[in-house]
Amino acid sequence: MLYKTELGAEQVASREYGEVLQVGEHWLVKDILLDVGGVAKVLGCSSRNVWKMRDAGKLSKTVHPTPGKVRWLLKDIMALA
Repeated sequence: MLYKTELGAEQVASREYGEVLQVGEHWLVKDILLDVGGVAKVLGCSSRNVWKMRDAGKLSKTVHPTPGKVRWLLKDIMALA
């Protein structure tokens, strides 16, 4: 494995995990699933506002990994931010 000193953080992350993006100073894998709290942090709003946006059709389609669990793909949420 190459270290950060040899390659940039983005290159190291992308070689290990696939497509990545930077959120603040952190590198995240684009296909990661976010719960309502994670979506709220990325968009800079409250969890209640996330539910309102979903109900109004302003958010992308949800993913249901198990019954009763609602998640969104990070790459879809970042497209809105």
